[in-house]
Amino acid sequence: MCGLVCPVPGTITLELVRSEVIREATTKYGFPLISAQVDVGRPESGKLVTEEKEWARKNNERRRSRPHDR
Repeated sequence: MCGLVCPVPGTITLELVRSEVIREATTKYGFPLISAQVDVGRPESGKLVTEEKEWARKNNERRRSRPHDR
C-alpha cells in the first residue's frame, strides 16, 4: 500500500523473502524424512506444520503406489 501512495517513484520497494523451508531427504538407513524450518519470530508456524504433514502424506502415498524393486 505504501508503494502505491508514495509520491516519489522507487522510494519504497517490495522484495520476496523466503522465511520457511520444507525439505525432503533420505536417512542413511533409507527412510524418507520430511522436515521444515521457519525463521525465528515469523508468524504462521502452525500453517507450516500443516503443509509439512500434507507433504509427508503425499510422499507416503507415492511410495505406496510404486511397485517395490525386488
